Parts: sequence; structure tokens; C-alpha cells
Amino acid sequence: MNLRNLFLIVLLYSIFTSHYLTGQTISESPEISAIIKNYTLSNKQSEYINGWRVQILATTDRISLENTKSRFQNNYPDIPLQVVHNRPYYHLRVGAFSNKKEAILMKYFFRKSYPGAMEIIDNKLTIDLLLATKF
Repeated sequence: MNLRNLFLIVLLYSIFTSHYLTGQTISESPEISAIIKNYTLSNKQSEYINGWRVQILATTDRISLENTKSRFQNNYPDIPLQVVHNRPYYHLRVGAFSNKKEAILMKYFFRKSYPGAMEIIDNKLTIDLLLATKF
């Protein structure tokens, strides 16, 4: 049996069995409706978006952090950055992306200058920060 005949058989089968699906209604339980409504409301109320950033430095040395931060700002003034202090480490994170693929592309671009660069999840991104990242 060749591919054309197989395709015709599948097509005819789907046409003849599709009439079983017509006329059926799907009803949603009130519990499911309430869950979807609550989920929608919580998303509308949240000012934060889940996304990705690139961490270019993690150090315990504050002076090293400040030097790297000023060098980065001089080289890339349009890319937003963030300093996070989780004792004893200082983390320098740059950019803001809605998906991991964009963060990985930026990570590989920065790996030449910042060999420890890595993509990380950030659950506190704003729409303004996402729009400000022009790369």
C-alpha cells in the first residue's frame, strides 16, 4: 500500500466518523467555571510576569560587583540590569525576556565577556522591563 492510498483511507475514515461528533454539547461544571474565573482574575490583578534574565556575575566581593556593573552599563546602556543580594552573594542580572530561547541567545552573546553567564528564571518581571530590553 503506498502513501497515497493510506492518505485516502484516513481521509475517508475521518469524513465518515465525523458525523458522530456533531450535535454533541459540552457542559462545564460550576466548579471548573469558578476555578477558571479565579485564575483569570488573579492574572489580571498581578503586575508581574514570569520570565527570564541572564545572570552575568555572582560574587561575594562588592567591589567586583560595582566594577562589573559600571563596565556593563558603559558597554550596553540600553539593557536593564538588576543587582540582587542573597547573602553572602551579589548577583548581577541583565535583560528581561518572556521566553528562555531569547535569554539563551543573550547568554551566548555575553559569554565572551562574562564567562559565568547563565539564564535564570525571574518571576517578578514587569511589562515595562520586557519592553525596555532591546537587544
